[in-house]
Amino acid sequence: MKKKLSVIIPVYNQLEYFKKCLDSVVNQTYSNLEIICVDDGSTDGAQDYLDEVASKDSRVIAIHQKNSGESHARNVGLMQANGDYITFVDCDDWIEEDMYDSMMRVAEEEDLDLVACSWYKVKEEKPVKVENELNVSSNLIDNEELLDYVYKRDLYRNFAYIWNKIYKREILEDEGTLRRFDEDIYLGADVTYLARAILKANRAKYMDRPFYHYTFRVGSGSHSNDISKARDLTESYKETVELLKNAKVKEETVNYAIRILVYHAIEGIEIAIEKEDSTAKKYFREIMLSYESVYLELNKNYPDRVELYKRLINN
Repeated sequence: MKKKLSVIIPVYNQLEYFKKCLDSVVNQTYSNLEIICVDDGSTDGAQDYLDEVASKDSRVIAIHQKNSGESHARNVGLMQANGDYITFVDCDDWIEEDMYDSMMRVAEEEDLDLVACSWYKVKEEKPVKVENELNVSSNLIDNEELLDYVYKRDLYRNFAYIWNKIYKREILEDEGTLRRFDEDIYLGADVTYLARAILKANRAKYMDRPFYHYTFRVGSGSHSNDISKARDLTESYKETVELLKNAKVKEETVNYAIRILVYHAIEGIEIAIEKEDSTAKKYFREIMLSYESVYLELNKNYPDRVELYKRLINN
């Protein structure tokens, strides 16, 4: 019998997007699914559509809660998950009908801990396949190589996200219990969560097929001009850098993670300057200075980045 895949979907409004999302999961050619939808206090009818689909398909588990945030919704889903493998979908995205059949087949045949795939970035209804600058091995990948793919963003763009992967249950567990997302972080809780999973993924593969359609919306949580969200993202990468150091990950990989950390601190200080928030500006500036030598060394071939850094640090 095919192994069970738990699909966790946090739902908050976005009715029209969610309809397409849920339909794309329900209609997967891989049938042994447990589709856990956690409605996080929707008010636009998404909650009713969820109940309608759940009443017709026993694989769909509908959970309703007051608005508590995406991380809490994901955690509620994790508490319900019984699958051998686990995956995540955002409610405004959708997937190709053979995504899970294709990925689970490879995972089961080769006893993999993790399978990742390519994806489409969809902006104004126009899908564009996200390409890596360098070819990714089609052979077995260990966690050291995976971490390189995640943090060397200039070269590889398909690895830094939680939703274009399926995970063997065991790599998401600590002492037999599924690991939880940090609910104190509004944006970026998946950054450290993914790093912890990859550190335990000794057998992985990448499929260069864009199964996942990621909806890019200006003004959405991950693309907004908000200091608290910029701080959350910066703190998530700061925690991740410490996690990688403690796990004795090679210095080169840690430094690439540091570069991303400073990149987000730069985004944060730009917002702080614009909003004339001196406290936030001081916070982001201290982060930048802490890792200045690493950031400047890794960006020495990108003069625009170096110039921006120096201008902001001296502002």
